[in-house]
Amino acid sequence: MSNKALLAYLNEFKAELQEMFEDFDSELSHNENDDIYRDAYEVVGRQIEEAIDGIDILTSDIEDGKYDDYVDDGIDYQEDGGNE
Repeated sequence: MSNKALLAYLNEFKAELQEMFEDFDSELSHNENDDIYRDAYEVVGRQIEEAIDGIDILTSDIEDGKYDDYVDDGIDYQEDGGNE
């Protein structure tokens, strides 16, 4: 996948996360129990916001060329014990 295609994908993914967070926040803000809202934010909302921030960082790194010199060394990630 080219960097341009990857950036487009990340931007779409970020938009979906933002919409998800807005829906989540909107639905929970109508709840009369503030404790539920605070707990739900800590359990779910904060992670969504952190994912959005992470996408921003990754996007910036890609745009800055951080990964332009990356060369695949031929190691299969799954064979190396990852993401099986």
